[in-house]
Amino acid sequence: MTGETLRSWVRQDDEQAGRDHGRGNQTAESRDEELARLRAENGRLRKAEKEWELEREILRRAAAYFAKGMK
Repeated sequence: MTGETLRSWVRQDDEQAGRDHGRGNQTAESRDEELARLRAENGRLRKAEKEWELEREILRRAAAYFAKGMK
């Protein structure tokens, strides 16, 4: 038995059982929903990154301020 034969049998079994393993069978609507979800996640992560940059800058300045006071 070859590997392709086994893959073919598994694929047929999956089709008969109604399973989908993400082999490009997504509908346009589900792709659009996924895209919208990913764009929202991207926006949330960009906002969080800006907040983290601001926090790092505040901590950097505070460290410099306190380092001057210790001299």
